[in-house]
Amino acid sequence: MVFVACAILAEEIKCAMKELGIQDEVIFIDPALHIDDKLLEAALIEKLNEAQSRNDKIGLLIGTSCHPKMVEIAKKYEAKIAPKANCTDLLLGDKMKELDSECNSFYVSCGWLENWRNIFVDGLKWDACDARQNFGSYERVVFVDTGIGEVSDEDQFDFFEYTQVPIEPYETSLDHFKAQIMSLYKK
Repeated sequence: MVFVACAILAEEIKCAMKELGIQDEVIFIDPALHIDDKLLEAALIEKLNEAQSRNDKIGLLIGTSCHPKMVEIAKKYEAKIAPKANCTDLLLGDKMKELDSECNSFYVSCGWLENWRNIFVDGLKWDACDARQNFGSYERVVFVDTGIGEVSDEDQFDFFEYTQVPIEPYETSLDHFKAQIMSLYKK
């Protein structure tokens, strides 16, 4: 199988595949493209064409809600996709619903904390005021910590300074994510 995946989960994907003994190729899409549906669709189609040229099955490790036509595009390429809305849903599954029931939360992973400037500052052109307006409805930012990659206290503080929303770490394993990867082989 050839995987097309969002690079926001690159470290988790590499680790999960290693733990599962999977050596299939992964073609990554730049996570900053999520801010523009046209750019994301163009990159997704380019990467799916690249994957299709390998004459192998295609698995998508990207949320079904990351693009309005995600499921339709996946079907066109006969790509297998996990029925999860976004990267956090891929990592947490039903636990995300439980966390959402506590309060209005925005979720970040290690990859998000590495890429937030590319997405919000460079891509969306949000200054600190824009960030506070757009993140103002959230009561917390949940940092989904899989133990993969390093996120310093300074990185977390920088994101807090930008959003003015408290960050709460939530430790989890890669078990749910690995199950999502394996489910693509069974479809």
